[in-house]
Amino acid sequence: MTNSTPIAIIGLAYRAPGVGRKDLWEYLKEAKCAWSKVPAERFDYDAFHFPDKDKAGCIAAEGGHFLPDDIYAFDAPFFHLRAEEARSVDPHHRMLLECAFEAAESAGITLLDLAGSNTGVFSAIGSPEHGYMMGEDLPASSNWTCVGGAPCMFANRLSYFFDLSGPSIAVDAACASSSYAIHMACQSLRAGECDAAFASGCALLLGPGQFSFLDTMG
Repeated sequence: MTNSTPIAIIGLAYRAPGVGRKDLWEYLKEAKCAWSKVPAERFDYDAFHFPDKDKAGCIAAEGGHFLPDDIYAFDAPFFHLRAEEARSVDPHHRMLLECAFEAAESAGITLLDLAGSNTGVFSAIGSPEHGYMMGEDLPASSNWTCVGGAPCMFANRLSYFFDLSGPSIAVDAACASSSYAIHMACQSLRAGECDAAFASGCALLLGPGQFSFLDTMG
């Protein structure tokens, strides 16, 4: 493949604030806003709210943009995960697995087509907050805790489940992570390192930590 060879996007899947997994374009066309209060199931927002953003450990923001569905709901058996393992898996990883499968479905590609293929995975890292949260409850750790929250698993878990043999890279370039994951996927295709690629990204605010840090930063 040369630098001038077009690269086609043949499948797409997403989760978006306000709409979940469908009708994003219509939502944007109508200029709707997905802002909401912090969902009660994420964390106790009132316990951290304080109007002065400069007060460390608190959250001045009144809300944000959150997915409408339960981010912890997951069909673990479909992805060959036992209950104990699934409990340790970062919701980012779960959502990426679901969206990768849906994107392949959108492209008309089956699991058998993907198995053993030279397909790469370039996945933007959101926040490894899930791993930090598990570290706060060490007696509850298990054999799966380490890989359950590891940032590398943003990509590696997809490669393992789909049995892909191409590059498997988790990308952290701050707010440019998703764009850079797409860039790296294109570069890898042009270099002949893979024949197809998943480019993905996911960012969830799971607890008060990251929310507070960013809010305090301004």
